[in-house]
Parts: sequence; structure tokens; C-alpha cells
Amino acid sequence: MSEDELRRIITTPQVWRKDLKAGMQVDVQIYADEKKKMMGWLQGTITADNGDILSIEFPEADPAYNMQIDRWDINLAPFGEKTAENYQWRKENLTGAVDYVCDMHDMDQWWEGTIFKTEFREV
Repeated sequence: MSEDELRRIITTPQVWRKDLKAGMQVDVQIYADEKKKMMGWLQGTITADNGDILSIEFPEADPAYNMQIDRWDINLAPFGEKTAENYQWRKENLTGAVDYVCDMHDMDQWWEGTIFKTEFREV
């Protein structure tokens, strides 16, 4: 059995996936490095649906992360299911944070970073 067939079997009972269409928001697990070791969940918007293939854009991330994903892919979750707690923490702790020192990940390396400016946007 191929990996694609196995994914489809695992996710088929998830009927919410059948109703996904352009304009809806979803949580998507993305990989931040080529080795697929660094990953995280982002909130994305479906910009197009072509059968089982969905085009996703991430308004709060670099456009390089925009992607196409199969609606039955295990890296797709209902909006807020995987990201709500993290996004709430960001809103409460990083809004207005200036001179805040934290760890930053850029492609395949971690760096110490300093936040110079933040702004909050409703997506």
C-alpha cells in the first residue's frame, strides 16, 4: 500500500474535509527546513480548490510557505485545532513587545533574535 493510499484511509472518516473550499481557514503543518526536522502549525486560507488539491496561503508567513496540499493530507487540521493556543499566547505576550530577546529559526539554523516591532492583524 502506498503512503498516499494509507493517508487517504486514515483521514477518510474525517467528513469535515469534504466541505473545504476557497475562502475557508485551516491549520496546516509546515516544514521550515529541507530535512523536514523543523516543523510547526500555521493558520492558512484556502485560495483555490481543484478536486482534492487545495491551494493554501499563509497571511502571517513568508509567501515561500504557500503551498498546495491534498485535502486528505494528515498535515491539515480544522482551523484553530492545532494553532489556537499558540496564537493566543503570541497575542497576549508578543503584542507590543519591543527589545524582547528570543530564539529565532531561519531555514536550518537557530539564532538569538531581538524583536524590534510587533503589530497585530486579524486574519
